[in-house]
Amino acid sequence: MAIFEVSEMLKVAIADEEAGAKFYELLAGRVQNAKLKERLIAIANKEKVHEAFFKELLKTVKEPKIKEEYKNQYEHYMRALLESRAFPDTNAAVKRAGSAQPAECLDIAMRLEKDAILFYEELIKFIPNTHAHHINEVLDEERHHLTELLELKKLS
Repeated sequence: MAIFEVSEMLKVAIADEEAGAKFYELLAGRVQNAKLKERLIAIANKEKVHEAFFKELLKTVKEPKIKEEYKNQYEHYMRALLESRAFPDTNAAVKRAGSAQPAECLDIAMRLEKDAILFYEELIKFIPNTHAHHINEVLDEERHHLTELLELKKLS
């Protein structure tokens, strides 16, 4: 099973959204600022919506034929993206949310969103056009999360 198969990419997206939601929920539980707490919970809820979307997409998407310039091109690239992610799994998200200072957590959260944007921009290349607009909606929301987190950092 190659890491660049769409089904594997979707499973990674599901895991990332789950980890992100958990991270935001735990961080919200640690901050005192009510507005910051409210926004973090809203972001966590959006991450859960994204997770559900990717689970549904996983049921319907078919594997495309991938053209590579050299053998294992996408596998190497996707492995590099995945190994450099903010959270390799939900447990890592939980650990970071519980141990880092809130301002540092917001920096981590911004990295999480950047990682998601980069990953989903690659994923969309392999998704049928009938589903691409949904991925673009998720991308837009992740971009919004990134800009919102920058503003929230000022509140912490």
